[in-house]
Amino acid sequence: MLSAALQKYFSESEAYRDRLNALYIPICDRECFVPPTMADTVFGRQMYFSPSALEKYVKCHFDYWCEYVLRLRRDEKNVFKLSDTGSLIHALLEEFVNALTDENGFNAERAEDEGEELLEELMQKYIAENFREKDATRASFVHVIKKLAHLSGLVAKSITNEMKKSRFKPSFFELRIGERGEKTVKPLRFELSDGSAASLGGIVDRVDLLNDGDDVYVKVVDYKTGSKDFSPEEIKEGLNLQMLLYLFSICRNERNKALFGCGEKGKLKGAGIVYLSSKFPPIMKMSGKGEEQIAEEAEKSIMRSGMLLSDEKILSAISEDMDFRYILSNAKSEKSRKKYLKSEEEFEEVYQTVAATLTELFERIRYGDACIDPREDGRAMTCDYCGMGAVCRRAHVKKKEEGGEDNG
Repeated sequence: MLSAALQKYFSESEAYRDRLNALYIPICDRECFVPPTMADTVFGRQMYFSPSALEKYVKCHFDYWCEYVLRLRRDEKNVFKLSDTGSLIHALLEEFVNALTDENGFNAERAEDEGEELLEELMQKYIAENFREKDATRASFVHVIKKLAHLSGLVAKSITNEMKKSRFKPSFFELRIGERGEKTVKPLRFELSDGSAASLGGIVDRVDLLNDGDDVYVKVVDYKTGSKDFSPEEIKEGLNLQMLLYLFSICRNERNKALFGCGEKGKLKGAGIVYLSSKFPPIMKMSGKGEEQIAEEAEKSIMRSGMLLSDEKILSAISEDMDFRYILSNAKSEKSRKKYLKSEEEFEEVYQTVAATLTELFERIRYGDACIDPREDGRAMTCDYCGMGAVCRRAHVKKKEEGGEDNG
């Protein structure tokens, strides 16, 4: 009777009704919705998202809510793993280009003369800021770092060769797309059906500029480790939006003219986006290989993918001899160029697609859609790399559905 009385009391209480009902939802129920009335409490009237948060939502709604709303975290030790090589090389290359760029652009001559010494200095700085001294002095760690230093030098040489051919000038590094701060670009704002608004911001690794009369062309560059093959088809799915949105945030706001050196009569024009990715051969497999072979493999590992303006004036400004290794690696053939090189009118269509896709995603998040619905891309499933498996237990349920053992 006591239990029934308490249940009746809580079920009639506005403060406890939703909590009571939640007790009857199985922990592994894939249909999971947060009451829309909680949206203002969770997000406020102005929602702001990072690219990683939005991509997390696209890949699995439940995973997003666990990590970015409930703030669930896995406890991991800060020790060096092979997977950390990407972050290290990413940081080195970014600092390398930044340090060698002045008001006249990238100094290729200085890069060739001082590049090796500069990389060593940047490497030591990164290690000191990110690893404990006792870890950094281990023999295995030192061995890996030596390999990475050598590989970084080879990639830096490739970037130097690219800059020699380009009239675009690296002008901004770690440019913030956000609401506050000096030299910050305001993000585009999307109005939602309930009168609230949402925007997406973050950090642009590098912005290259080309002055053309009164106009300024903008190229947004993102450093990626591992393989990155930009696919326009994924835009409607909510993927590959980040860089395009950064480009549109810069070029579609008249107030940005002064920041990017564009006169009142000129226009900020999008030259496009480039993902500079480097997928290095496994370090341990390089033993015994000669300098020339390692350099060749490192050069092949550097890819440039993305979407650029289909204007020969712009393409030749990126690479004076039209070498597509330094323009877009994924647009070497005539067929692929139709896919990755777009006219100004086609870029406007891309913007409309990005805006519609983002608005739909923001609406679903605000509606409270937290369903367990991981994305499959034909090669792997989001669940394979998810840290929230112990919470959603999808793998456990799937095993049970397929006739496997139920271990509770």
